[in-house]
Amino acid sequence: MILYCQLKHKIKLKTQKRSIESLVLIFEDLSDPQYNDEIEEIDICNMNTTLPAKLRGHEEDLFCRVMKELCHKEIFRHNKQLFKTVDAQNKQNNILYFIECHYKANKCCVYPLRAGLFMQPKPMKFYPSRTIQ
Repeated sequence: MILYCQLKHKIKLKTQKRSIESLVLIFEDLSDPQYNDEIEEIDICNMNTTLPAKLRGHEEDLFCRVMKELCHKEIFRHNKQLFKTVDAQNKQNNILYFIECHYKANKCCVYPLRAGLFMQPKPMKFYPSRTIQ
């Protein structure tokens, strides 16, 4: 699971003439996240939130629900039916949710999402649907 956040204001670094423009958190489920659609039940510390002490649902749904409550921003689970393809080069026929391409001499993955296009690893960028012609 990838959480990409574009910062409103750049954070300047003291040691170099660079700045931080975005933040990326990657959560890995080592048990096989591609097929993990099991219902989970977790206990949380719900102090100062409107969430119940026990949550039940898919891992991605629970993550989106908690982050929405904490950040006060709408966060959606990836719609697996929006875009998917089968990796023909791999003999296991893995299902992929991205397009592999070259962009400015870098190999990257483009994820067609409901809200726009997400590119990673280089350049890591999100293009909202409203800016795409």
